Amino acid sequence: MQRYTRSGVAVDPVPVTIYRDQFADICAVVSNSKYVFLLFQNLQLGRIDADGAVLIGPETAPYLATQIAAGDDSVFVMSGNEVMAYTVDLRPRWSKPLLVPADSFGRPSIAAEGDVATIVWREPAQIAGARVTRDGVVDPFVVLETTAPAAAVRVSTGGGTTVIGYVRAAPEAPYFGALRYFTQWSTPTRRHAAGH
Repeated sequence: MQRYTRSGVAVDPVPVTIYRDQFADICAVVSNSKYVFLLFQNLQLGRIDADGAVLIGPETAPYLATQIAAGDDSVFVMSGNEVMAYTVDLRPRWSKPLLVPADSFGRPSIAAEGDVATIVWREPAQIAGARVTRDGVVDPFVVLETTAPAAAVRVSTGGGTTVIGYVRAAPEAPYFGALRYFTQWSTPTRRHAAGH
């Protein structure tokens, strides 16, 4: 790793070693604007602050973890249909991972803002999701009820807005069964859906 100023000048004269392990390839990176969090292939979590200080978590993430999302003071890690929350000091917030319904058509997608993670996935008759707080409270919701094929379900959050996107066959005119990408936007004051 090598840090740079906003003007592109290297802060570190040579790259800094983050983690010395032959199995420590980085499989996911996310930032909450205060820290950069890393999920290593060997399931260790790491954190880098603005000064370049590196912290490697004391415990490993759930088996087969592949996605991370960072809120203000929490890091959420997805592993298949399990989600686990950690503090920014990389200590577990819960005694065990929470289960979300399995996505039999691909992997769930996760994003976080504040102290809440939003997870979305595809089920046979709907696209569903859940908001999970850092305290482990789960609030499920339905994005879309559909028996039409749907795929590539993704979520993103920021600035108080959550955007959920998905591809589905659109039987209605003017699409007549063509695959189209749809998005649903939600904010505390408004909610609308748009198809492209």
